[in-house]
Amino acid sequence: VFMDGRSPQGEAFRRLRTSILRLARDEPLRTLLVTSAEPREGKSTILAGLAFALAQSGRQIIAVDGDLRRPTLHKLFDLCNEVGLSSVLNQEMTLNEAVQDSEIPEIRVLTSGPLPSNPAELLDSPQMTALIERLTNQFDMVLLDAPSFLAVSDAAVLASLVDGVVLIVGRDQAREKAVQATCQQLADIEARSIGAVVNRTEGDGGYNYYRRAT
Repeated sequence: VFMDGRSPQGEAFRRLRTSILRLARDEPLRTLLVTSAEPREGKSTILAGLAFALAQSGRQIIAVDGDLRRPTLHKLFDLCNEVGLSSVLNQEMTLNEAVQDSEIPEIRVLTSGPLPSNPAELLDSPQMTALIERLTNQFDMVLLDAPSFLAVSDAAVLASLVDGVVLIVGRDQAREKAVQATCQQLADIEARSIGAVVNRTEGDGGYNYYRRAT
C-alpha cells in the first residue's frame, strides 16, 4: 500500500512529506524518529510510506529499524534480517555490509538484525551516536523506526539523538492519557516533537494526516 502513489494513502504521505520539508527550511531535519505511544498504532508502515514519498522527490533515504525488540521494517520491505543494526553496533559487521537495497533505488534499509540481549544499552551507546552521524553524512534523510514510547526506554534514548520526532497516533487504538504522557516525556527530555500523524482505520479510507505539534 505504501508504494502505491496513486492511492489516497499515497496522497496523504505526500502531504506529510510537504509538511516535514517545510519545517526543514527553518531548522535542520535530517534525522527523524518515528514512534507511537503504545504498540500496534502503525508507526512502521507510516515510516515506510514517508520514505517512499521522500524518495519520489529524488532524495536518498535510509530507513533504520531501531526497534530491536519487535522489528518490522524487514517485512515491509521484504528483506532478510539475518544482519542489521545490532550487528553493526556489536561490531560484528560493517555498516556497508549491513545496509541493504530496497525495490526503490533511492531507499536503502538497515534492518534491526538479530535480537540482542541488551537493546537499550546498544541504542544508548557511543556506537549508535556515531552511526547516526555517519548515516547523516551519507544520505539526505535518515528515518529511524523506534519501539513504542511508553513500552520501553529505547525510544526516549533515540529521541535525544535525532533532529525531530513524529508521533503516530492510531485513532481507534490510542488512549488519550498515553498520548499525553508521551508528549510530556518528549518535552521533559527536550526532544523536538514536530507533530503527529493520525493513522485512521481502513474502514474510513485509511487516510493519514500530519498536524504540527503546538
